[in-house]
Amino acid sequence: MSELELGIVENLVMLVIQLLVPALLGLALGEFRRWREQQAQDSAWWRVEEAVQDAVAAAEQLGLTGQLETYAGDKLAYATEQVEGRLAAMGLPLDLDPYGEVIRGMIEAEVRRQFG
Repeated sequence: MSELELGIVENLVMLVIQLLVPALLGLALGEFRRWREQQAQDSAWWRVEEAVQDAVAAAEQLGLTGQLETYAGDKLAYATEQVEGRLAAMGLPLDLDPYGEVIRGMIEAEVRRQFG
């Protein structure tokens, strides 16, 4: 290969690199942003789960275990309020209304996990 051909190939490689690097960086940054958003959502749900665990334990401290059927609604309402309050205190003010059934399911699952 002559020096002229080598120079042309070198210039073509540099041109391709100059065109691809910004596109690849943009793609990588986009993927990183999506990953960070997912991590934030996962962290928020981890905090919800932690708040649910604490709220269930707090509701049980009300001493209503013997009258579960009578007071289950009150304990669920109490636990839900505790979850909302805990999340607000953590800086995650979350309106639980759209997630009410999910949070209720989490609370009920936690009750079964903690108390069989």
